[in-house]
Amino acid sequence: MNTPAISEICLGTSPAELAGLYPWLEAAGLALGMAPDQLRRMHVAVEEAVMNVAMHAYPPDVAGKVWLAIARQGDTVMVRVEDEGQPFDVAAAPVAKAAASVEEAQVGGLGLKLLRHYCPGLTSTRLEGRNRLELPFAAG
Repeated sequence: MNTPAISEICLGTSPAELAGLYPWLEAAGLALGMAPDQLRRMHVAVEEAVMNVAMHAYPPDVAGKVWLAIARQGDTVMVRVEDEGQPFDVAAAPVAKAAASVEEAQVGGLGLKLLRHYCPGLTSTRLEGRNRLELPFAAG
């Protein structure tokens, strides 16, 4: 994200603290002039990214944190999601294969597919001990 963030937040990974994601994201998206349909897409993708951090980045007995920032770059709204959990490259990770039947289907496993669908230009890096995921969204 090359442009300074208009809003940033740090949340703990407990359910009570993660509840702060929605009001922050809604207010920031509206402040950036996002259309309602784009804001809904952003909600789905950012929630998936944050929940993946909460569920997988930190060991079960560790209270983790997730940092978010949002900025507008021309016609794109960029959301940055960072954590200090285990190294994980979202862009390179394999997507779970679809089940051949309803009987074989398992709960979960669609997060990476959703992220790539809503944010085809996403980038994932590891910098200074943090996983950094940058999610681009059309602003209009």
